[in-house]
Amino acid sequence: MRGRRTAAEIDGVRMSVHRSFPRRRGAIPSPFRRRTWRGGINARRLGCEASVLATVHGAIRLGLDRDLCTQLARAGLEQDAVTAVLFRGSGREYGVILPTHRTWRHSRLRGLAFSVGRRASAAGRLVLVVPPVEVQRQPRLANAHRIFDGKVVPACGDADAVKRCIEEHGGEAPLASCEASLAGQLARERVFGLAFGGHLEIDLATEFTDRSAVRLRQPCWTFDWDALGWAVIPMPSSDPSARSEAAAAEARPH
Repeated sequence: MRGRRTAAEIDGVRMSVHRSFPRRRGAIPSPFRRRTWRGGINARRLGCEASVLATVHGAIRLGLDRDLCTQLARAGLEQDAVTAVLFRGSGREYGVILPTHRTWRHSRLRGLAFSVGRRASAAGRLVLVVPPVEVQRQPRLANAHRIFDGKVVPACGDADAVKRCIEEHGGEAPLASCEASLAGQLARERVFGLAFGGHLEIDLATEFTDRSAVRLRQPCWTFDWDALGWAVIPMPSSDPSARSEAAAAEARPH
């Protein structure tokens, strides 16, 4: 014998002592599986983006709407085509159906999402069907992310200091002035914390700058989807004009 064998061949593959078996190569996914995988990622991203927007505007995210997700799946819309998120606002719960871009572009699939929403509405639920372009509108979404990701818990007295600053500016103060009214570090992040907590209102429609307008929330303020331009599907007994607006939204391919 010449000593211990250090290598061998198995089915023509040369093996070392550190690799006893041939490396298995994963099967190349089919175009359908790749499309399904991408669709699932897009649906989850839409759910996260809608959650950021809604919570920055005062809603509370309660997680996935399992009931709506089940109904959507039974209608033929799986997790790669749509998602549904449950929110609470002004003491009421809302289910928000979020079709992906691919689903929304296909009139039949878009119609299925609205059909599920209408059935849930007829059963007494409050449901919205939101187009993906409304969720991902810029710079609104980027600004909402900046508030959501950058916020910190305000220090004691921050709310009063910013309130005085805004009142001194006549009811609307630049973001930089609000920051300057706060002593200590992370002033902008603390202003974002006040906005997230419902004390302040910052215009999200334009890109944030030092001159971005900051206003006080009214004491009687309550959460409303109108702030986002999203409408609840009207119940069957509601105003006919509201139902016609919902039908027009369903017909729009955006």
